[in-house]
Amino acid sequence: MTVKSNPMLSPQELLKGESTEAQQPEFMAFYDILEQRDGGRKIKINYYKLINLLKHMGYRRYDIGKQSFMVRVQDNVVEEVAEKDIVDRFEDYINQFPENLPDGVLKVAILNKIYGGVSTYFSKHILQRLTEDEPINFSNHTRDAAYFYYQNGYVKVTRAGAELLPYSRLEKKIWKNQILNRDFKPLADSDWDQGTFTRFVKNISNNWKQRPDGAVNIPDKGRYEAFKTIIGYLLHGYFEGKLKAIVFTDSRISEDPSGRTGKTLIFKAMGHMLNASKHASTFTELNGKDFDVSDRFKYQELGIDTKLVHLNDVKRHFPFEELFNDITEGIKRQRKNESPAIVYAKMGISTNLTIRIHGDSAKDRSVEFEMADYYSATVSPEKEFGEWFFRDWSKEQWHQFDNFMLHCVQCYLQDGLRSPKAINLNVRKLKEETCKEFIVWMEDRNIKHNDEFDKKTTYEWFMRDHTTHGFESWLKQRIFTNWLKLYAEFHEDYSGYKERRSNGRDFIRYQKHTRSAGEEQQLSLTESIGSE
Repeated sequence: MTVKSNPMLSPQELLKGESTEAQQPEFMAFYDILEQRDGGRKIKINYYKLINLLKHMGYRRYDIGKQSFMVRVQDNVVEEVAEKDIVDRFEDYINQFPENLPDGVLKVAILNKIYGGVSTYFSKHILQRLTEDEPINFSNHTRDAAYFYYQNGYVKVTRAGAELLPYSRLEKKIWKNQILNRDFKPLADSDWDQGTFTRFVKNISNNWKQRPDGAVNIPDKGRYEAFKTIIGYLLHGYFEGKLKAIVFTDSRISEDPSGRTGKTLIFKAMGHMLNASKHASTFTELNGKDFDVSDRFKYQELGIDTKLVHLNDVKRHFPFEELFNDITEGIKRQRKNESPAIVYAKMGISTNLTIRIHGDSAKDRSVEFEMADYYSATVSPEKEFGEWFFRDWSKEQWHQFDNFMLHCVQCYLQDGLRSPKAINLNVRKLKEETCKEFIVWMEDRNIKHNDEFDKKTTYEWFMRDHTTHGFESWLKQRIFTNWLKLYAEFHEDYSGYKERRSNGRDFIRYQKHTRSAGEEQQLSLTESIGSE
């Protein structure tokens, strides 16, 4: 880890966005005095001077494609502002001066003039004249590097590691929401590897199995390493490659999924790497239960600086395919009375259930990760570690957290996004998308690979064997045929199915799944550990 100091801007200047001029203001007249025939004087707002004053205060129109936004630029720090924010700060600008302004104008007279014409002086057409004197270029992540901003400098993460650099090395601008309200301290791997958050991540990455004599921890280094690349991928704000949604679900098989396995906590952790305050929007969490894919304002809470979106706890039968364009082509953020804008952000989804991800297109746009069956409503991180994550941490614990999270980014840059080995994902999907009676019935059939069977005849057999279950009112041939296909897709013994039509009859046969040498080795390891 390389450490450097002497940042160009102090943390206070970066966060407050204040310059020396702002601390020692000089009044800039934005009005003209017109002499009247009766000897009186009239104040007239000079729009040209007003625009120049607003520019002097740092306000600009920032264009993204065909859309425009109002921002405030001070030093190298940029923040998105609303029209009301400009009016509020303009009023603050006037109020900082004495009652008697230049040219014998009373401050109260100017404020009265502004109040009477706010909708005119600060109209959208006027503010659109706050054009950029020079392009606003941001310091963005690249294919090979990620950047994170702290009070004592910024950290550049590459395949080789993390490097703390002074702000004097910063050549482009950054969003105000990017500057985290803490220092970064580089640590040796051994110093952060035993931190509470690192141990928490290991717990939810491992393969925990319920045995008659209690839970058994089956360490799974492969899943842990894959999980680190997932965290790194979500924190890497680069969007010129193949983009995927990350789906966090549970590995617990239960009739009543209750969550509490750590999914939301992981996303909150990433929020603490991206948001400088609770009001920031670089990381934005949306209520998944209320998320309506058909609502054009569904992403209105996103900012133009949003880099990671979390759909928290989406409902059953969530239509994942409706997010394809949002995942790969950018998210269309639209707010009322505003034109839509494209926001490029990584997308994460959490659910206590499973999400229907079928077909090559859906699978190519997603990576699913099951949280180990370790934490629950009765066994929480707070009870295990005796602390409330983030709230109760000391400076040293924050340093451990930062080093681990940046290590995850490094792992992603080294290895790319790795898909984890499933625990109970396929079993849960089969159970949630069919029914337990069907699964038991199919297991009893003991179908061998390459055994061919008639889909209609199989359906009739199943219905005959379940005359008292009420299936006749809704289970049609089409649904049952889909169940047969899902059985082949999610059963560990099959790699897929083949269909054939002959003499007016439709046949299906399952193809055997042949495990690779690596899978056989992992299976042997799992069995040996489980038997200890």
